[in-house]
Amino acid sequence: MIFFILVFFTIQDIWATPEKFSQEKFHAKITDFDSSQKIFKVFIENPNSKFLKIGDIVSVFFEKTSKDQCRAHIREVERHYLVVFVPDVEFCFSQEQEIRRGANVIVSSPLFIQRTQEAFRSKKILEKTHQSLLQNLQQNQDFLASYADRQQQIRSKYGLERERLAQEEQEELLGLHSRKEEAIKLTKEIPYRLEQVKADILFFTQERIPASAISPYGP
Repeated sequence: MIFFILVFFTIQDIWATPEKFSQEKFHAKITDFDSSQKIFKVFIENPNSKFLKIGDIVSVFFEKTSKDQCRAHIREVERHYLVVFVPDVEFCFSQEQEIRRGANVIVSSPLFIQRTQEAFRSKKILEKTHQSLLQNLQQNQDFLASYADRQQQIRSKYGLERERLAQEEQEELLGLHSRKEEAIKLTKEIPYRLEQVKADILFFTQERIPASAISPYGP
């Protein structure tokens, strides 16, 4: 036999920001319990109970029958379910009363507020991460969608560049060929001109005048 505690929250409470979770106590109902009355499986309608962690402590107060609050240790956490251990149930539940299904109880835990606040902050961080991943995904999808166009643009760009370079190459080759023809022509002309220059140099070179060529008479 297992304790199932059904927790009632309004829609506003379920979807509220952490500031709305100011309450530490909420009403619940027992649906089942075990024979030892120490281990309970708690059903909580509030889905935010998933934020509680193993090892957290909650308090359970049996309305009309409790002498005090019972400390319950959480052993397992599932969606809508908690497995809790109440070591001293006899000190908080009147033995003169019988635990029955449908009995109202009050469940409280300051950690519930802390856990929802932690979850809210984690959600905000994850939402930013999610948005960043979506943007990254969109950018990559846009890139892949435009890949063919980009490829064509690059080919066109370098195609024009190749045409320009080919034209420059042709012009340089033509200039080189012209320089070659000029060099061939000059290698034929320069030896001839050298002979002419040498002859002119020889002609204009002053020679020693022999004494016999000098007149002994003045003007």
